[in-house]
Amino acid sequence: MPDISVTLVNPSKEYYFNLAAPRFLAKSGLLPSSKYIHSITDVFSKYSGDRFRFLQGNATAINLRGQYVCVDDPTSSPVPYDFLVIASGSTTPAAIGRESFPAPFKVPLEGDLSAAIQRTQAAVESAKTIIIGGAGPIGVEFAGEIAEAYGYAGPQKKITLVSGTDTVLAGLTPGVQDAAARLLRGKGVHLRTSSRVRKRNII
Repeated sequence: MPDISVTLVNPSKEYYFNLAAPRFLAKSGLLPSSKYIHSITDVFSKYSGDRFRFLQGNATAINLRGQYVCVDDPTSSPVPYDFLVIASGSTTPAAIGRESFPAPFKVPLEGDLSAAIQRTQAAVESAKTIIIGGAGPIGVEFAGEIAEAYGYAGPQKKITLVSGTDTVLAGLTPGVQDAAARLLRGKGVHLRTSSRVRKRNII
């Protein structure tokens, strides 16, 4: 096998296992941060510098003819490549907190990740009423995790899950939809189906 040198360009030095976000955002202490935030440089430390190179920054330009990438790291010259992988992910207005609370279900585009997580946990803890717009897998799991973490809601918190369709988990089988709705209601979560959040007042 020929020697391969890999250069990874990323804005953060941390890898964020956001699949577990509904669990640890619901309440602090449910999962240690070591389970969902990992140091990229530590994970790849077993590889020598000529096999793996990490550049913290953003790719600002790609020259296809010259086969190199420009990075906004002032200490880095253009990075040559033989094979380029663009794995920039995706984002939505909600993911960056535009007209919604900026809960980090994805890596924030700006700011400190740990601070964003702690801010969300504190907001959930102090809230008396919580409205979650969207009853897909993330919304359903987040509502259930909050209810579970705070003793099935009850008088502590009123949790409302808003679904634009007539059921939760649209696209899944009716049996799964019914089971999810039943479990959520059993935890004290209020379901508003065939409804949409049209205006948000974010404080």
